[in-house]
Amino acid sequence: MSDLAETHADYDVDYHAWLTSNAALLRAGRLSDIDAAQIAEELDDMGKSERRAIERWLRILILHLLKWRLQPMWRGVSWQQ
Repeated sequence: MSDLAETHADYDVDYHAWLTSNAALLRAGRLSDIDAAQIAEELDDMGKSERRAIERWLRILILHLLKWRLQPMWRGVSWQQ
């Protein structure tokens, strides 16, 4: 086992070390040693972030479709690719 997995990296001090340490602990099956509460919080945050990204892309897509439909005079070559 690596030294990094043996130490408990602090989420607030070194995020990358915290990630690496907890990933190593998970791979080693040392579930009692992981920072479960913070991992759950991270997963929730990742889900929210992904949802916001999808909403932004959908908004852009809808706006482009509306522009395509309602402003045919502004359709350039780049729109046709």
